[in-house]
Amino acid sequence: MIQLGKRWNIKLGSWIFLGNLALRSLQAIVQIIRNGALSAPVIQSVGFAFFVGSSLFSV
Repeated sequence: MIQLGKRWNIKLGSWIFLGNLALRSLQAIVQIIRNGALSAPVIQSVGFAFFVGSSLFSV
C-alpha cells in the first residue's frame, strides 16, 4: 500500500468519491431518460456512493 500524508489521502478519497458520485448520477439520468423511472439497483448504488463518501470524510 502506498503511504501518503493524511492530506493526500483525503484529497484522493474526495476525488474518488466525487467521480463515483458523478458516474452514478449520470447513470441515473440516462436511465430516467430511457425508461422513465429509476430501478432499485441505481437507487442503491447512489446511496452506496454517499455512504462511502461519508465514511471517507469521517476518518
